[in-house]
Amino acid sequence: MAGKSYRSARAVGCCPLHSSQAGELLLVSRPLGIVYADEVMEEPSTSDEQQQQQQQEEEGEDELGGAMFTQLQQQLLDKSYTLRELTWLESLCGLDPEVTAEMPIPSLESLSQLDDTHQVHPLPPSLSSQRLADILQSNILEQEEEDQQIGWAGLPLDNPAPAIYNPRAAGGNGKAGGGGSSSSSSAAASDVDLEDYEGPRGRFAGLWPELAMMQHSCSPNTVSYVSSANAAAAVTAAMAAPTMLRAQNWDAVTRMARANLPKSTELTRSYLPTPTLMAPGEVRRAALEDLHGFVCGCSRCKDESRMDPALSTLLTDLYEACGPQGGLRQDLYEAELKGQLEDIESIRDQVAAFIQLLDAAFSKMSLPVQEQTWVQAAAFDVYELFFRSMVSLGETDPYAAELLMGLCDAVAPGSETHLLWAVTHMQESELLAEDAALDAVNSGLGSNTGRRRGGGGGRVGSSGAEAEVAALAKEAEQAGQQCYRAFCSRYGPLTRRVFEKVIKQRMEREEAEESGMGMGEEELEDEGAEAL
Repeated sequence: MAGKSYRSARAVGCCPLHSSQAGELLLVSRPLGIVYADEVMEEPSTSDEQQQQQQQEEEGEDELGGAMFTQLQQQLLDKSYTLRELTWLESLCGLDPEVTAEMPIPSLESLSQLDDTHQVHPLPPSLSSQRLADILQSNILEQEEEDQQIGWAGLPLDNPAPAIYNPRAAGGNGKAGGGGSSSSSSAAASDVDLEDYEGPRGRFAGLWPELAMMQHSCSPNTVSYVSSANAAAAVTAAMAAPTMLRAQNWDAVTRMARANLPKSTELTRSYLPTPTLMAPGEVRRAALEDLHGFVCGCSRCKDESRMDPALSTLLTDLYEACGPQGGLRQDLYEAELKGQLEDIESIRDQVAAFIQLLDAAFSKMSLPVQEQTWVQAAAFDVYELFFRSMVSLGETDPYAAELLMGLCDAVAPGSETHLLWAVTHMQESELLAEDAALDAVNSGLGSNTGRRRGGGGGRVGSSGAEAEVAALAKEAEQAGQQCYRAFCSRYGPLTRRVFEKVIKQRMEREEAEESGMGMGEEELEDEGAEAL
């Protein structure tokens, strides 16, 4: 096999037996159980119910999350298992370190040989309801939405050989490798239209045993997501490609490496949602201890533990002001709804003052580059709120978008948030370059100026203006390359044609959501083409 696992004091860990490249597929895992929010509780239908739900969320009471946990536990208690599933479940770690130390480590190679077709095995007495709850508490994976773009980008795998374990490749025999070549499928995928695809399902929780091998890090080197089974099925049916990875049954989690990892480097994932991952260390540690029962000791947390107490306090104060429940964020939301530009300007100026405080702290403390990155990542909500207030005022700042993208790349590479800011940075840079080129044309500097990337052609009347237009065009080109790399880090190698299709559909969806009205397929196509 191409990977190995081991047991630590907290959990099973794993690492590849060969170097892994950015975007490489590591494993595909089928869930032992999965529960969707829309199966557990009805959405609040009245304004009073919505207000009550919002109040519960603000007070930290997640009634829906508790209901999903209970139903998932019952699902695991009631179902029958294949021999391979049962072996996985018995090996998973819970919160008790003494029990964890005694648990056997599953052999990936031996697991691949076990029967995975006959679900005839009930839960053994050793897996009591309490122990199952303990296992779930440590290993449950919860996300807000399925990944709908996997239907385009992930199924036509350009590098289908997994580095660790894929129970569905090579005809489902569980051995590494297989899946078939997809160089021709990638091009074909960009021509498929999902006419009957209704979009991804929302919040869900599940248990994926292979993922449970991986330990947590607040700066993980892998990315995971759950694909949209509907989108995958639609692409498979439209392309009629039987060599694809059984897409019609895709309720699986796919793991891909983000960073270039040398051989035997431990693979890590985040147990926290991305917004919490971008919070100060105090917030992250409290969430991990509360949800998973351990205190994080990753490299990022260790660096932050040596941080000047005054800087740590400043970050906590900024998070309370600008974070998800921060007063300034709520004020901005209300000002946007009411169109109060003066209030938005005031909020922008307050957040700008916060950023100046951070810059002053950086200059005074002379922090190493890595530690400064951790500090800025912990202040992510501050930079994001500044950018949002700028947009609300009709202003643009591609450099702020670039910073947000870079922080995601350092802390949550390949995450949906990383992709969001990569696309935003690309769009902002392109708009800035186009505006500069248009200004040059209007000033009589030549119609070709700024429309060539890299400034490779045409003479202009002002060397200064020409240099500025060329520089902005070059920055826009680099932003496009960074966006492409971000998508490849999540979905693996993409052809340019597939990448452009994914970006186009993303923009169409965002425009349709912003318009608040249904749009026909032809209208969407026209809107997407115009935006591109």
